Amino acid sequence: MNEIALSDDLKLLNNKINAFNKRGKFEYTDHENIFFSIFPHLERQVTFGTGSGGLEKWGTKKFTADFFDKENNVVYEIDGKSHARLYNQLVDELKKRFLLEKGIKTVRITNEQVMELAKKERERTKHFEESFNFFFWLFLTGCRD
Repeated sequence: MNEIALSDDLKLLNNKINAFNKRGKFEYTDHENIFFSIFPHLERQVTFGTGSGGLEKWGTKKFTADFFDKENNVVYEIDGKSHARLYNQLVDELKKRFLLEKGIKTVRITNEQVMELAKKERERTKHFEESFNFFFWLFLTGCRD
């Protein structure tokens, strides 16, 4: 299996989030937490009200997005196995159309894609750390041109 071990920092963040959940706040999935660790600038669990007549038109008074990039008007939805069910696909489509009417694009990302992003981010970070350590070693040892 292609699972990525969580770093100590991610484990600590995950523990804090889980403790937060126990007090009755938002429930975040592990994949949402991983996605957020890669893109911490995104807003989480953003609610969009459907406005007057929204209940009749959209079947709900609000839609909640997993992540929102306000600067670029993009919503990111992290899709686990439950999104394979027909009912959830219909709700997802309604949400997408509602957001599109507001000028907001929706990007759907599967749990597997989140893990692939995490793997790439880990490789990128590892490369940066190796380069930094090398240049720091050069600085400390005086091996400069």
